[in-house]
Amino acid sequence: MRLTDEYREEEEKMVAVHVGTTYELIMKILELRDAFVRKYYMLHMNENLEWIKGLSMQDFFQCLHDRDVKALFEILEIGAEKGEIDGEHLYDTAEIYVELMKSLSLMCNISDIISGIPNQDRFDEVLQKQKLATKLFFNGINKK
Repeated sequence: MRLTDEYREEEEKMVAVHVGTTYELIMKILELRDAFVRKYYMLHMNENLEWIKGLSMQDFFQCLHDRDVKALFEILEIGAEKGEIDGEHLYDTAEIYVELMKSLSLMCNISDIISGIPNQDRFDEVLQKQKLATKLFFNGINKK
């Protein structure tokens, strides 16, 4: 898990020094994850392929998923303590958000995953959709 440890260390540093809202922090984390995925694209494609096939690496990727949920849960807890977000159902919220982000990535990259031929042009599309989904997730779609 060295590569993911490298990413997690960078994320933890970002969280530790962040001054601003929870929403701003999560947007920065999306950009960090985007840079990581661009750098290690083939590993990312393999992760998605394993989800589709359900092979032995599934336990490894479940561990990564659980780490992502836990890290986001901790960020959301801080946001709730600051009064920025509702503190109810934070773990479930983190889980749904992580799954939403991964689903968007999977949907944008499914043809690459099936063909095994990477198309790095999709990175911008994935990041744009994840940012929009994050905005909707935090702000909702209801008129205030």
